[in-house]
Amino acid sequence: MMMKAFAACFQNKQACSNSSSVMKMAASLMLLLMVTSVMSGCGFHLRGYDSGGEAQFKSVKLTSLQNVQGDVADALRQQLKASGVVVTPNLAGAELEVSFARTYSHRSKTSYTGTGDVSSVLLTMKQAFEVQEVMTESLLLSAEVSSYRDHQINNNALLASNRELEAIQQQMAQDLARQIVERINRALITRKGQEAALNAPLSEGKASD
Repeated sequence: MMMKAFAACFQNKQACSNSSSVMKMAASLMLLLMVTSVMSGCGFHLRGYDSGGEAQFKSVKLTSLQNVQGDVADALRQQLKASGVVVTPNLAGAELEVSFARTYSHRSKTSYTGTGDVSSVLLTMKQAFEVQEVMTESLLLSAEVSSYRDHQINNNALLASNRELEAIQQQMAQDLARQIVERINRALITRKGQEAALNAPLSEGKASD
């Protein structure tokens, strides 16, 4: 449609000169489409907070989940579901087993009001975990993920401030869950790359024979 408009302008210069604003809008639109195409080609995509891409694994057993803070455990289940991963109750149906240490959660006072009341805190949340491949019983990954947020406390509106704190803690739990799935994905991709590199010489040797 835009190309037809440009062709019409070449055929009728007078009409084109009387519609310079339309041409400017068309040029801006074309530039926007070009930028969008380039960004998509480079693999740039906007990612929603809870939207997880397809995982490199299809099933998992979560062990020692009682050590995980409730909101983190819930966020992890949701993240796994969004990534197409099934949580199984036993090892027989799982590709991976993920075991968890106790969730670390801490608040550090960072500033005070003139009357000595706390006005802001730094929230820290960490989750250590290990991942084993069920079939080979080998350790795939041992890692810790973390999330930090600053919370401003309004001492004149504590109810609203506490609600904001709950929302921040939920965001941190979702952040940890997303990091856990991403770390497992990267570890699996690395493992597959290493196996492919090891098997390549063997394949070449058989082909030469």
